[in-house]
Amino acid sequence: KMVQYERGIIRANGISGRGVELDQFPWLRFFGNGTYKEIMTCLELRNQIWELIKEEAARGDNEVDPDEDVRLFSALKEEMVKEGTDLNEKSLKIVAINDMSLAGTTTTSNSIYAYLNIISHHPKVQAKLQAEVDRVVGSSRCVSVNDRPEMPYTQATVFELLRYVTVLPLGLI
Repeated sequence: KMVQYERGIIRANGISGRGVELDQFPWLRFFGNGTYKEIMTCLELRNQIWELIKEEAARGDNEVDPDEDVRLFSALKEEMVKEGTDLNEKSLKIVAINDMSLAGTTTTSNSIYAYLNIISHHPKVQAKLQAEVDRVVGSSRCVSVNDRPEMPYTQATVFELLRYVTVLPLGLI
């Protein structure tokens, strides 16, 4: 659902300016406008994702010691019930899901695409990376986060990629 939501948002708000017609002519939504349908599908997906998040958070609230609870969702829920706060469920839903989609999946996938694209042009670097993986991990298991300290070359190439490539347009910052 998250991937469907992200793809729909990208299609409806694409760089080509789709969706602008609804700003100019809002009555188009009553005549089967494709962009409007896409936006409505995204809103429904967003609501379904939100319900899943709330269910998971409620389940987690029962499993976590209240004195050790450091989860963001719980903290935001507690802020919502305080008097005088501007935070409400609607704004929390928008921020949480858009942040997960844009900050989580889009930037990660764009970083991976950039890494693969750049590394494909450097066979010597690929060979060194493969040698390091073979030395540390071998062929009997997958790479783990626990292998990081023993893989300085791999870590350095990832850091260099993050330095070299901007995955978010600078105009949005």
